[in-house]
Amino acid sequence: MMASCNWQRPFNRQLWDEVGDLESSPFRKEMVKDVLDNHLKPGMHYQDVKKLLSDIHSDVTNDSIGNIVLVYGFYDEYSGIDYAHSYGLEITFSPDSLLKDAAYKDFISSEWIYQLGD
Repeated sequence: MMASCNWQRPFNRQLWDEVGDLESSPFRKEMVKDVLDNHLKPGMHYQDVKKLLSDIHSDVTNDSIGNIVLVYGFYDEYSGIDYAHSYGLEITFSPDSLLKDAAYKDFISSEWIYQLGD
Protein backbone atom coordinates (compact mmCIF):
# COMPACT_ATOMS: atom_id res chain seq x y z
CA MET A 1 0.00 0.00 0.00
CA MET A 2 1.73 3.15 -1.24
CA ALA A 3 -0.50 5.74 0.48
CA SER A 4 1.31 5.54 3.81
CA CYS A 5 4.78 5.99 2.31
CA ASN A 6 6.61 8.90 0.74
CA TRP A 7 8.40 7.23 -2.17
CA GLN A 8 8.97 10.12 -4.48
CA ARG A 9 12.72 10.05 -5.16
CA PRO A 10 13.73 9.30 -8.78
CA PHE A 11 16.15 6.42 -9.28
CA ASN A 12 19.76 7.48 -8.77
CA ARG A 13 22.41 4.78 -9.02
CA GLN A 14 24.83 6.50 -6.64
CA LEU A 15 22.18 6.75 -3.90
CA TRP A 16 20.90 3.24 -4.68
CA ASP A 17 24.37 1.86 -3.91
CA GLU A 18 24.79 3.82 -0.66
CA VAL A 19 25.07 1.70 2.47
CA GLY A 20 23.81 3.04 5.80
CA ASP A 21 23.68 1.86 9.40
CA LEU A 22 23.48 -1.89 9.99
CA GLU A 23 24.14 -2.52 6.30
CA SER A 24 20.79 -0.95 5.34
CA SER A 25 20.20 0.85 2.05
CA PRO A 26 18.69 4.16 3.17
CA PHE A 27 17.44 5.51 -0.18
CA ARG A 28 16.16 2.40 -1.95
CA LYS A 29 12.72 2.54 -0.36
CA GLU A 30 12.28 6.08 -1.67
CA MET A 31 13.31 5.02 -5.21
CA VAL A 32 11.59 1.64 -5.54
CA LYS A 33 8.38 3.02 -7.08
CA ASP A 34 10.37 4.84 -9.78
CA VAL A 35 12.43 1.70 -10.43
CA LEU A 36 9.28 -0.42 -10.82
CA ASP A 37 7.37 2.19 -12.85
CA ASN A 38 10.09 3.51 -15.13
CA HIS A 39 13.17 1.29 -15.23
CA LEU A 40 12.22 -2.39 -15.00
CA LYS A 41 10.28 -3.81 -17.94
CA PRO A 42 9.00 -7.33 -18.62
CA GLY A 43 11.41 -9.10 -20.94
CA MET A 44 14.54 -7.25 -19.75
CA HIS A 45 17.55 -9.53 -19.58
CA TYR A 46 19.02 -10.44 -16.18
CA GLN A 47 22.40 -8.89 -17.04
CA ASP A 48 20.76 -5.56 -18.00
CA VAL A 49 18.97 -5.43 -14.64
CA LYS A 50 22.24 -6.20 -12.82
CA LYS A 51 23.95 -3.36 -14.74
CA LEU A 52 21.14 -1.00 -13.78
CA LEU A 53 20.86 -1.92 -10.10
CA SER A 54 24.36 -3.28 -9.26
CA ASP A 55 25.40 -6.15 -7.01
CA ILE A 56 25.36 -4.22 -3.74
CA HIS A 57 22.95 -5.83 -1.25
CA SER A 58 21.72 -8.37 -3.76
CA ASP A 59 21.24 -12.11 -3.61
CA VAL A 60 20.32 -14.58 -6.32
CA THR A 61 18.56 -17.94 -6.02
CA ASN A 62 16.41 -20.26 -8.10
CA ASP A 63 12.84 -21.16 -7.24
CA SER A 64 11.33 -24.64 -7.48
CA ILE A 65 10.43 -24.29 -11.17
CA GLY A 66 13.77 -22.93 -12.35
CA ASN A 67 13.05 -19.20 -12.30
CA ILE A 68 15.90 -16.92 -11.27
CA VAL A 69 15.04 -14.76 -8.25
CA LEU A 70 17.13 -11.65 -7.67
CA VAL A 71 16.61 -9.89 -4.34
CA TYR A 72 17.77 -6.45 -3.21
CA GLY A 73 17.44 -5.91 0.53
CA PHE A 74 16.56 -2.44 1.78
CA TYR A 75 16.12 -2.42 5.53
CA ASP A 76 14.83 -4.35 8.52
CA GLU A 77 12.52 -3.40 11.38
CA TYR A 78 12.96 -5.13 14.71
CA SER A 79 10.70 -5.96 17.61
CA GLY A 80 13.19 -6.43 20.42
CA ILE A 81 15.82 -8.76 18.97
CA ASP A 82 13.47 -10.38 16.42
CA TYR A 83 12.75 -9.23 12.89
CA ALA A 84 9.34 -7.58 12.63
CA HIS A 85 9.68 -6.74 8.93
CA SER A 86 12.38 -7.10 6.29
CA TYR A 87 11.82 -5.11 3.11
CA GLY A 88 13.29 -5.33 -0.36
CA LEU A 89 12.85 -5.66 -4.09
CA GLU A 90 12.30 -9.15 -5.49
CA ILE A 91 12.74 -9.61 -9.25
CA THR A 92 11.81 -12.88 -10.95
CA PHE A 93 13.32 -13.98 -14.25
CA SER A 94 12.40 -16.93 -16.42
CA PRO A 95 14.91 -19.78 -16.77
CA ASP A 96 16.14 -18.06 -19.96
CA SER A 97 16.99 -14.91 -17.90
CA LEU A 98 14.13 -12.63 -18.99
CA LEU A 99 12.31 -10.49 -16.42
CA LYS A 100 8.87 -11.87 -15.56
CA ASP A 101 7.82 -9.90 -12.48
CA ALA A 102 9.12 -7.61 -9.76
CA ALA A 103 7.73 -6.40 -6.44
CA TYR A 104 8.61 -4.39 -3.38
CA LYS A 105 7.74 -6.68 -0.51
CA ASP A 106 7.89 -7.47 3.16
CA PHE A 107 9.89 -10.70 3.25
CA ILE A 108 8.72 -11.71 6.74
CA SER A 109 5.00 -11.63 5.88
CA SER A 110 5.52 -12.26 2.12
CA GLU A 111 3.21 -9.28 1.49
CA TRP A 112 3.66 -7.57 -1.87
CA ILE A 113 3.49 -3.83 -1.17
CA TYR A 114 3.90 -2.56 -4.73
CA GLN A 115 4.65 -4.46 -7.90
CA LEU A 116 5.60 -3.98 -11.52
CA GLY A 117 2.60 -2.65 -13.39
CA ASP A 118 0.70 -1.24 -10.37
